[in-house]
Amino acid sequence: MILIIKKIGIEDLVHFDFIDPPPPETIMRALELLNLLGALNSNGLLTKIGLLMSEIPIEPQSTKAIIESKKYRCCNEIISIIAMLSSNFTMRCSSKINLEKERKSGIIHKDGY
Repeated sequence: MILIIKKIGIEDLVHFDFIDPPPPETIMRALELLNLLGALNSNGLLTKIGLLMSEIPIEPQSTKAIIESKKYRCCNEIISIIAMLSSNFTMRCSSKINLEKERKSGIIHKDGY
């Protein structure tokens, strides 16, 4: 959100008239993170990477990973990892599923009692 606000030219985020304003500490932490990711320069202005990151509507760390993955020729892999991390899907090993079934079978009586 901060990248988009910066992109449209609003510089003073602490005094910006948000409908539901976040705590100033939260804004400061977000600005520090964006600076560490290279999205903002030391003056708090958007960099080239920051402009590009503002176009991708996901978490800044994930956006930066996608942008950097081009250098290492692993875009598909990074996008797959980010997609899996951002979903509620969990993978379970089939051997663990079988082990769970075995454990439950010892607890449940064959007649259902």
